[in-house]
Amino acid sequence: MDDSNNQSGKPFKITNASREIRKGVVASSLEDLTSKVLEKLNIGGDITVVLETDGTEIDDEEYFGTLDPNTSLMVLTSDQSWLPPSPPCRLNRDQVDDGKGELS
Repeated sequence: MDDSNNQSGKPFKITNASREIRKGVVASSLEDLTSKVLEKLNIGGDITVVLETDGTEIDDEEYFGTLDPNTSLMVLTSDQSWLPPSPPCRLNRDQVDDGKGELS
């Protein structure tokens, strides 16, 4: 079995729970990813790695190995949980509600 590809790792996009910080990481294993994430996001303690798209937890090397390059991952600390992205707020200052639920 050729380990040369496994040693170089795959690129991943990582973000924190609020999606305010985004970083790129190349990792060859879940353990490797976890150690790099702690350093890049400057966090400590226990973390959970999940798919950013749906919150699926990545908790073993076998599943980690099936992830495509450039998969977006979210890192959660013990007091955080996955939430879907918030839709953008679309306010239009030109429309005024007259208090009756009708726009003028």
